[in-house]
Amino acid sequence: MKSRIHIFLFGLMLMLLCLGTQPSAIQAQSSGTLAGTIFDAKTGESLIGATVYLPALERGTATDIDGKYTLANLPAGEYTLVVSSISYIKQNIEGVQIQPGEVLTLDIVMESEVSELEEVTVTATAVTNNEAAMLSMRRKAISMSDAISSENISRSGSGNAAQALTKVTGASVIDGKYVYVRGLGDRYTSAQLNGMELPSSNPDKKTFQLDLLPSSLIENIVTLKTFTPDKPGSFSGGLVDVKTKSLPDYLYFNLSAKQGYNTNSSARDILLGDSYNSDLLGFDSGDRDAPALLSDRENSDFPNDLQARFDPDQAALLNNIANSVNPSFLPTMQSIGLNQSWSIGFGNRVDVTEQVTVGFSLNHTYGMSYDYYESGRYSRFELLGQYEESETLNRVFDLEDQKGQQSVDWGILGTAGLSVGQNHRVNFSYVRTQSGENTGRYLRGFWEQFNSEDIEYRSRVNQYRDRDLHSYQLSGKHYFPSLNGAEFEWNSSLQQNGQTEPDLRFISSQAQYLFDSEGAIADTLLSNPSSQFPRPARFFRELDEEKMAFSGDITIPLGSALANARLKAGALYEQTERSFFERRYEYQQGRNFSMNQFEDEESFLNTLGVIGQDNFGRAQVGNYIISATSLRSSYDAEQTIAAAYGMVEATLFENLKIAAGARYEATQLESVSRDTTLSDEDRFGTIDVEDILPSVNVILNLSNQSVVRAAATQTLARPTFRELSPYVSFDFLGDNLFRGSSQLERTLINNYDLRWEWYPSSGEILAVSGFYKYLKKPIERVLRFDISQSAESVQNVDAATVYGIEFELRKRLGFMGDLFRNFQLTTNLSLVQSEVTIPEAERIIMEQTRENPPTKRELAGQSPYIINADLYYSHPDLGFQANLSFNKFGDRLSRVSVGSAPDVYERSFSTLNLNAEKSLGRHFTVQLSVKNLLNPNRTFSQIFKDETFLYQQYRRGVSFDVGVKYNL
Repeated sequence: MKSRIHIFLFGLMLMLLCLGTQPSAIQAQSSGTLAGTIFDAKTGESLIGATVYLPALERGTATDIDGKYTLANLPAGEYTLVVSSISYIKQNIEGVQIQPGEVLTLDIVMESEVSELEEVTVTATAVTNNEAAMLSMRRKAISMSDAISSENISRSGSGNAAQALTKVTGASVIDGKYVYVRGLGDRYTSAQLNGMELPSSNPDKKTFQLDLLPSSLIENIVTLKTFTPDKPGSFSGGLVDVKTKSLPDYLYFNLSAKQGYNTNSSARDILLGDSYNSDLLGFDSGDRDAPALLSDRENSDFPNDLQARFDPDQAALLNNIANSVNPSFLPTMQSIGLNQSWSIGFGNRVDVTEQVTVGFSLNHTYGMSYDYYESGRYSRFELLGQYEESETLNRVFDLEDQKGQQSVDWGILGTAGLSVGQNHRVNFSYVRTQSGENTGRYLRGFWEQFNSEDIEYRSRVNQYRDRDLHSYQLSGKHYFPSLNGAEFEWNSSLQQNGQTEPDLRFISSQAQYLFDSEGAIADTLLSNPSSQFPRPARFFRELDEEKMAFSGDITIPLGSALANARLKAGALYEQTERSFFERRYEYQQGRNFSMNQFEDEESFLNTLGVIGQDNFGRAQVGNYIISATSLRSSYDAEQTIAAAYGMVEATLFENLKIAAGARYEATQLESVSRDTTLSDEDRFGTIDVEDILPSVNVILNLSNQSVVRAAATQTLARPTFRELSPYVSFDFLGDNLFRGSSQLERTLINNYDLRWEWYPSSGEILAVSGFYKYLKKPIERVLRFDISQSAESVQNVDAATVYGIEFELRKRLGFMGDLFRNFQLTTNLSLVQSEVTIPEAERIIMEQTRENPPTKRELAGQSPYIINADLYYSHPDLGFQANLSFNKFGDRLSRVSVGSAPDVYERSFSTLNLNAEKSLGRHFTVQLSVKNLLNPNRTFSQIFKDETFLYQQYRRGVSFDVGVKYNL
């Protein structure tokens, strides 16, 4: 069904392309387009109804509800543009160059008539690029923010939203998916799509996995770092709002294709799980689904070998169950080709009448890539005895790590819009993304419990995971001149997010080497002793989350008599429902077969079910399947948030602006285990709380180029659904038990921010920021030895603090001489410190092996420093541009260790990427990119008394990509 929808949408895109390009494309070759936005110089607001006129052509238009204008099908040539608006000084802009087949973007800032000037004449010089526009928007914003334009995303070579966010000051990306801002983890970061919050597809995480959003669908990404009442209150580090490509102002069509080579994985054999045809579309079409013989049966309905021995019907059922699934357990070496990606986009706008305009766009992107390493390391160490007396850590295991992965990602963005006059607009957008990952992993090496270097531990993983997002949004914006310029905006959205892991397989074994008289390996004896290993197992996991939201905002200007104040108020209702279900099946050995000796890991699967009969005609059972599903690992959850806010923006003095208000949020959150045998205390987790969150933002304009911002706000953080569920379950990927807590409370955060910004010229900035955050009752992971030696839980600890300073510079280098006139440097540095109270229960455990253990530690995922630097070169006359980007972060806490053993840190490494492109005529561009040039080791380790103990290590390889783009 999914593949049919995918084919239908692709066919629809081609049909629209064929219908829409023919008459307009010919005209576009001999004419050009002028487009842009008009702003108020003082307030930074866009101007509605401003007139834009070309006297030489007697052509004109008025700006729409967003202050935008478009004049299409203009003959090539040089013109004077006249811009006027009531109460503003008229501008005559000379030297406006219209080129055939090109779009000139010209944003205009208008001064109020309070100035003594009656008319201004200026000369148009350069096209305002997207990056400069984002800086302009950031300068005029009430809250402190960072912004990345599609232009910057493209030249940095970022493939998705998560990769792009590594360029944001103070942001780091964990596992390639989760964004940490200012040292605060995913719990304190919110992700939005076009202003509406995205659901999570991870059962254990709160925030959306941003790698699901392909960069070719993105217009810009704005990261808010201070809270204003018109935004959700559930963030402290940052609110990431991903804006998809907007409706076009003119006809466009683009097509791109790219091929890539990775030094680790391309054009060779790599380790992968079972592969099926539908993997090329990024999802499993049912080939890995659990058969009905398993999924429709309760645990008690699975026969064992004793029942099969004396009951022929049970023997037949046992045999059918054992042979109903794919017997393959091991990942295999498979031949793969090159990485590849392509995208196609098409859109247009049509003036139906003088008052009615419609627009639409359709964009599609697809990518398939491979990752592989075969010389990784995976180790564990523990502290035995007292901390002060121990000289080293004890090795638990030390394994060679081999891992391969095929990733398929695609996305579709469809938009449609209707504008009625200058004052009313309605938009609809649909976003569909899909991600599929086929993973094979093989671990082998020393394990302490064997107590012999001649015995090798082996573990294999065969995994497939697919994630999907469907986002439907309908929004409107309305301007009412008769009501003193009041504006009303509304937004409704339905977002569905899911993650499935069908037939995840684990198998462990030991290999004992047998040596000949000369000391060479003569044979290998494989076994799977039940006393040392978990049985081979298959997991089927499925998560579905749906979020519905409705919001409305009204803005009312109060006039100059009240300090040009604007009153803004609004409300939001949001409901999220989640369903998570996990099934687990294990292989047991029959009386007639032993897993303690076999030739290879697959051999026990060749003796499944009934393998013969004894002398009495009774069934002889080999290995068979039982259900080890625990309903307590599955749950249903629901969260409802009702919010309302009010705020005032006012200019108190000529250069001082303030925005103050508060947001009310009522939260009802419930998580329920599907295990009905649990007590209410262990089955239900609930939160029912109301909060009022104040916010004050102050902006002081020191000059036309310099701004000081200050903010004091309060925000909150909520537990995840799983954290609130008080039952115990096994996290097979983390290899530990986890118990939620129904006693969790939401965290309140006091935020204080100060920033100085200097804009020396268009597209340039120097900024210095400082921040301090106090977290009351933050939620932290804790060790629970009362449950198990390897159990974790969560609880509210007393407090935590996060503070730091950020530096940002974006500067053209022409001041250094003509040699550097085409260069631009963009760099930022974040210095962050955090401190959280170690829970008392954990300190008690530490005191058993260490005198005076620490009482504080930093927050997980927080780096003491993050550095980004981009050197950009552009030569418009040659149609050439290149970008060299660098990133480095400091060591960050990855995992808290048991007792007094040192914690695990992800060690610092540097990343260097190069991207270049050259235009060939008006329509074609060739691209070259080299990623991960330094190819550093990714290292996780512990340090004990100046000695380093490896936890995990691997390299990703260097990637080379070559591509071509076509633009109409």
